[in-house]
Amino acid sequence: MGPAVPVVAALAGAAASSAIGATAIGGAFTVGLLNAGIGFSAGGAIAFTGAIAGFAVSTAVNAVGSRMVSSKPKPGANTAQEVRGQSVMVRSSVESHKIIYGQTRVSGPIVLVTTTNSGPDSTGATVTADNLFLHMVIPLAGHEVEEIGTVYLNDVAVSLDGNGFVQTAPYLKDGKSYVRIKKYLGTASQTADPLLMAEVSSWTSAHRLQGIPYLYIRMQWNPDVYPNGTPNVSAVVKGKKVYDPRSGLTAWTDNSALCARDYLASDYGFNVDADELNDDFFEAAANVCDESVALNAGGTQKRYTTNGVIDTAASPLDNLNALVAAMAGTVTYVQGKFRAYAGAYDAPVGDIDLDMVVDGIDVVESPPRQDLFNRVQGTYVDPNKNWQPTDFPPVTNSLYETQDGGEVIPRDVVLTLTNHPEAAQRIAKIILEQGRQGIQVELKLKHSALSYAVWDTVTLTNTPLGWESKVFRISNLQTEGIGPITLSLQEESAASYDWAAGQASTYDAAPDTNLPSPFNVAPPVSLTVTEDLYVTREGDGVKAKAIMSWVASPDAFIYLYQPEYKLASDTEWIPLPRTPSTTAEVLDIAPDIYNFRVKAINTLNASSVYTETTKQISGLAAPPTAPQNLYWTAIGGLAYLNWAPSPDLDVRIGGKYVFRYSPDTSDGWANSTTIGNAVPGSSSQALLPLKTGIYLVKAEDSSGVQSSTTSSVIVTQDTIYALSVIATLTEDPTFGGSKTNCSVSGGVLSLTDTTLPGTYLFSSKMDLGSVKRVRLTAKLKAAVVNPSDLFDSRSGLFDDAEGSFDGDDTASADAVVFVRSTQTDPNGSPTWTAWNRLDSGEFVARGFDFKVELVSYDSAFNIEISELEAEAAEL
Repeated sequence: MGPAVPVVAALAGAAASSAIGATAIGGAFTVGLLNAGIGFSAGGAIAFTGAIAGFAVSTAVNAVGSRMVSSKPKPGANTAQEVRGQSVMVRSSVESHKIIYGQTRVSGPIVLVTTTNSGPDSTGATVTADNLFLHMVIPLAGHEVEEIGTVYLNDVAVSLDGNGFVQTAPYLKDGKSYVRIKKYLGTASQTADPLLMAEVSSWTSAHRLQGIPYLYIRMQWNPDVYPNGTPNVSAVVKGKKVYDPRSGLTAWTDNSALCARDYLASDYGFNVDADELNDDFFEAAANVCDESVALNAGGTQKRYTTNGVIDTAASPLDNLNALVAAMAGTVTYVQGKFRAYAGAYDAPVGDIDLDMVVDGIDVVESPPRQDLFNRVQGTYVDPNKNWQPTDFPPVTNSLYETQDGGEVIPRDVVLTLTNHPEAAQRIAKIILEQGRQGIQVELKLKHSALSYAVWDTVTLTNTPLGWESKVFRISNLQTEGIGPITLSLQEESAASYDWAAGQASTYDAAPDTNLPSPFNVAPPVSLTVTEDLYVTREGDGVKAKAIMSWVASPDAFIYLYQPEYKLASDTEWIPLPRTPSTTAEVLDIAPDIYNFRVKAINTLNASSVYTETTKQISGLAAPPTAPQNLYWTAIGGLAYLNWAPSPDLDVRIGGKYVFRYSPDTSDGWANSTTIGNAVPGSSSQALLPLKTGIYLVKAEDSSGVQSSTTSSVIVTQDTIYALSVIATLTEDPTFGGSKTNCSVSGGVLSLTDTTLPGTYLFSSKMDLGSVKRVRLTAKLKAAVVNPSDLFDSRSGLFDDAEGSFDGDDTASADAVVFVRSTQTDPNGSPTWTAWNRLDSGEFVARGFDFKVELVSYDSAFNIEISELEAEAAEL
């Protein structure tokens, strides 16, 4: 047998030192240092004679021993705890070979771990920061493998794109991957990874790891991606390719007999020569393993398969025990060659009768009470449960329970190379039935018995005992010199190997918890965003804020939420303080379109994916609410208007209410002119001149934005007294008075240049003949128009056009009537009072002079006056 070969030889020329103990804390990856010379050792291979110590060997034809595998593998050999550890990264400078047969999930020792500060991210952009990238190399086995399949980060099965970048959350965040994984199968022609060489200078073309399958993992730092440090890395691997004497080919298989044969022939196993393997028996056992067996839920599977890891740190005999346990069989050594048997009934090769017996017969009718069992239970490895050891449904025989006084007597078995519950049950049933075939016979026979070998089945006829061709299996064969042949026989039955799909138990005797993985965090839902205004404590006035609200994550251990926002046009998110609440506020937010998102964080600091939404924020630019519950009352010559207080903070603070009037009660805001003075937004009432017509009111906030709709009341009287009109001046339609920056066209007075104000002086003065007490009322009908907005220039649907043809609630121009009075003849040399605004008011005078001032607040708009008069009335 050749010497043990450590993997360190395959790593010849490796870096002088490598970092180890990677964690993810603080602001970046941090690492410690590992000694040079990382590698595997074969675990101390032993010579063949030592491997089968305890076998009885003689000069006779047969060299035989006890069964090499029992129904109960030795404690400590490939235990459930060891299987759990096989998928965990190992931080060790020396590690034994791991041999993968079939398919299973494994990890391995970290032979390289180091950090770099700069490199390309998954988008191809070069990014730089201290210890930004963590690089790890993890060997998976001590031999070439068929395939490296699904990779797990912790217990998350991740998918990879064509460049090896992980496409699974939480390692894919905001469309960017933070982990890259490259797979190498350990071929003889394997070369060093070019990406690793490009980013880590100490990894060179000499680091080929030929014959060693491995994963190269590069992780980019992000605290949300690695909340609990560096994740454990493991992968599902289709393992070693083995030789099949039936076809003469070497290929991957999970056939249990062929895996056992490979272990016997390998240098890390028994290192036996090919001529020491009786391939007739291995082929027969392989055929049994390949037989199809019906499953309870439908379909079929191979009778026996091997899927798991053999560790060269364990003794070769313990490893062989585990391998043959997976096929409920055994391996014997007969006539200088190994033979293999899978769990199946073998037809007897001969008959033993009393004529062959040279001495007495020792019979044990049943095993002692302490060796009895009527239930077989134990563990197998379940691929559907992250490849972890799992209890299979126990196999019980109610007849045996009755025979044992109704007591359940269990026998535990560990089947760590079996990965299906029904396969485990089939093996358990064989163990149970063989344990109850309790008759054991020892007899001394003539040398003709040398034609038999250990594990052959024979029939034994003993008429006094009532045995007629009763089937036994030879468990031991010994000879001493020229003396008789001693055979040990164990009762055998074909029924021990019978199996029907209906015998499988599909219930779980010990149900697993249904708690979710703590690293799969359910996100919050129903994220909504509303906006509101607030007053700053610093005296900066009214500001806008966005209020984020969401429904809590259903996870029980959520303790914080991370809200964030950004302009829709930006790429960088702005985080808000983490909060245990389900609301968050963005203060002093400017009007624009924003993206909002929130994620949940549990007590392990693992986070969910984000829940996102988009919202148009109007802020202080949002039109305020129009006055509500508007009504009027006449008080003397005044219209007393009342309304509900504004709900808008920026109206109540720094805002106001503005008023317009039209004598035509069907007119809107654009066909009216201002009346009275604005009142503060904190007010809810106003006194205005009393006139018949329509009064219109709008709220205007502190930014000068008016409500988009108008509130109005119709006033049906202009006084509570009976008045008689004694004088009227009517200017329309000729408008013959003096004009400054205004003109008349088609009976309509308007501005000539909308960028400047205009003035129209009435064509004549009003003379009452003597000083009188009168009420003057200005009557003006006007409309605000956009002279460039022509019907024929409009495109699209009529009602989809901006603005309106059928009444607009905006006005960007105005016209106000002013009056001055005199106590003398207005047409002589009067002394006039100052000009005062006139809507409706009481005067004591003889003569009056009137004018109209026109103004546009937007050069695109003009005001057109179609009716204009002044009227005097007295009691």
